[in-house]
Amino acid sequence: MKKYLIFLIVLISFSGYSQKYVDELNEGNYIDYSSNTLCLSFQSYKVEGKFISEMGKDFGRYLLVQDKINQDLCWVIRPYGTSSFYGLEILNGSFEDVLNEFKKGRGHKKVKILFSNISSTSEMKEFSFISETSMEMKKDRLKRMEEIRLLKLKIEEQEKGIEESKKIVEQNFQSEIVKSGLVGTYKIKILKHSNYDYQSFNTYGKIIVTEIGVTIEIDIPSMKLLRSVFIMESSKPLDGKLSCRVVNGGGDILVLILNKKDNIGAISELSGKNSTTTTFILVK
Repeated sequence: MKKYLIFLIVLISFSGYSQKYVDELNEGNYIDYSSNTLCLSFQSYKVEGKFISEMGKDFGRYLLVQDKINQDLCWVIRPYGTSSFYGLEILNGSFEDVLNEFKKGRGHKKVKILFSNISSTSEMKEFSFISETSMEMKKDRLKRMEEIRLLKLKIEEQEKGIEESKKIVEQNFQSEIVKSGLVGTYKIKILKHSNYDYQSFNTYGKIIVTEIGVTIEIDIPSMKLLRSVFIMESSKPLDGKLSCRVVNGGGDILVLILNKKDNIGAISELSGKNSTTTTFILVK
């Protein structure tokens, strides 16, 4: 009597918290403990219909279901918690005979066994049920993971495109810097620096242009030594314009304009919103 009472309490508790469980391995398989319906496929067999929950002679809980279309097809299922089954029996016969023989626990005399592993003591690996809520969460998680994967691919493609663009810019720049004839060392005389006129001071300096950047040495405190590397995207060697990023010395950006034809040029130092321009002539 005590065992029956325990089973009844468990059954009531289970019914109160029942819900739909979906098979991770086959979404077509489900057990809905709220409506007492299920749909299961196993090997070449399939059953769909309402089930009843019965206690077996071993005091274990079993689900008995009759297929709603082929009413001679009945399943007896021994649940493994809510995640799978210990085993099941697939039977051919009337549901009444299946239920009577189950309750008597005397084996099957009136029904035919199509498949049985009901006495198994381990979990069946052919099923893996999770709650419908967990399945939706899993789908959402997989969807987000796929979205992240696609986003990463897109970013990688963009980065690849950027790298390819950088290579093209670099190749074009290197070709133009050679064609421009700007690479070399130039002696210069300062004409004007900021608002100061240097024409009467005989202030000289040196500009070195390489394939990498520009170095400037001028006998002016703020321009004693400036080293810089090319900003290839904004440089136009064929027009005599070289934009550089300062790596040693004052300022952030340096723009050098060289007009070798007229032997004149200018240097602009940019630091934030401030700029200083120095004009010069080339000295042979």
